[in-house]
Amino acid sequence: MIERIISHMNDHHKDELIGLAKRFGGVQECSEVSLSSLDLKGLDILCDGKIVRVDFPKEISPSELKDSIIALCSSLPHQDVKKEMMMFRDSFGSVILSTLSKDGEPIISYAPLLKYDGKFFIYISEVADHYCIIESKSKESGSFLSRG
Repeated sequence: MIERIISHMNDHHKDELIGLAKRFGGVQECSEVSLSSLDLKGLDILCDGKIVRVDFPKEISPSELKDSIIALCSSLPHQDVKKEMMMFRDSFGSVILSTLSKDGEPIISYAPLLKYDGKFFIYISEVADHYCIIESKSKESGSFLSRG
């Protein structure tokens, strides 16, 4: 069970490990991080080659490990959420368009998503089926496609 938790934290929660090392370990910066071990008293986080000990508020039982780690991670300030959302948004290069024709038939295609001067634009030809529908301000929806 402990190895699964360590593997999960290292594969999916690097940012949280950095946050824990900074908040509870007094670390200023950390570029390489991993959870090296854990026990019923806390976590050992390897941060740039240095072990940072993060203790649980009290000793716990094995059945409390998962919830205690979640509680520690949940206590971290989430100041970087907006930055992460902007990076996520900026990582897209295309959008899937979904509109309804005048007859109520679905029309689905994709178009380039362009960013200029802090605004986003969809590049669609005037001869495309979507153009007239979107121009008439009917209901439409979109999904993003990544560049990679």
